[in-house]
Amino acid sequence: MLNFFKKLFYPIIAILDFITKYFKTIVFLTIVYYFVSTSNEANIQEGSFETANLQKIELYGPILDSQKVLAQINEAKKNNNIKGVLLDVNSPGGAVAPSVEIAYAIKELNALKPVVAYASGVMASGSYYSSIWAKEIIANPGSMVGSIGVIFQGTNLEELMDKIGVKTQTVKAGKFKESGTPTRAWAD
Repeated sequence: MLNFFKKLFYPIIAILDFITKYFKTIVFLTIVYYFVSTSNEANIQEGSFETANLQKIELYGPILDSQKVLAQINEAKKNNNIKGVLLDVNSPGGAVAPSVEIAYAIKELNALKPVVAYASGVMASGSYYSSIWAKEIIANPGSMVGSIGVIFQGTNLEELMDKIGVKTQTVKAGKFKESGTPTRAWAD
């Protein structure tokens, strides 16, 4: 019975023996392979292949800072080998200022080279605004697109404050400086 199990598990035992004997060699070869394959990808990205003429710019996640995307847009503007740009968008939007900066940079780029925006997941709010100057917007049928605008929400704690005896005092300058206050109902 013992021989049966030895024969049954022999392939597994042989593989484990090989790995334990040559572990350092396997690790070394893996590292060498990683560096060789990474250097080939770097050559492709640096433009060593003249046939690559489309640049992909990813606009993923919340838009809080535009610098990374703007750098890629400027790179596409300067590179004469780039004939068009794919703006791949999967973002719920974000801050207004960086979204506007990206939108106007896309407008400038689109004047030089065609830009196609692709909604791969979510293209909402600021990311949709960032994409509006592209030559064309293409949406994945499963993507969520839209929702440009700003929302301002607040609570009305007026009744609660009356019950517990809290009164507010306000010093303000300007007609709308007290907009959004939680201490009273909002007025037109």
